[in-house]
Amino acid sequence: MPQDSQKSGFGTGQSVPEAIAELNAKAGSGQPLTIADLIVLMAVLRNKEHGCPWDVEQDFASIAPYTIEEAYEVADAIARGDLHDLKDELGDLLFAATNLARHLGLDAEAALRRANTKFERRFRRVESSLATRGRELHDADLAEMEAAWQAAKAEEK
Repeated sequence: MPQDSQKSGFGTGQSVPEAIAELNAKAGSGQPLTIADLIVLMAVLRNKEHGCPWDVEQDFASIAPYTIEEAYEVADAIARGDLHDLKDELGDLLFAATNLARHLGLDAEAALRRANTKFERRFRRVESSLATRGRELHDADLAEMEAAWQAAKAEEK
């Protein structure tokens, strides 16, 4: 649980509407919401006593299709060029992915750190691959960068 959430009592026996109101107040005061806040909200949702009955009954297998659905909704908003919907759908996808991680017993923040490390490692491989051909990122076209990225991914498989 994030330290600021521990200080405020967020997530400690709250009802779902109370937890949502607290997050809205935090966001409304200009404080950033974090993945840790989202994880605490999910714990409130899954609380057998005060939570949401639907969330309590879910498991990773039942949540996975919703995560995929949210990814398609992100793609649809992009295809339509609808930035307003895209912002909403990205939030929904983040919520669904974090929820899936929670159901799988994974630390969503640790998964994000691993993804960042993997991105950095692959990015360095792309730079190295281009450098071996006397090229730099700003000189490469999109096809070269994509080929180098796919090669970096393949090296990890």
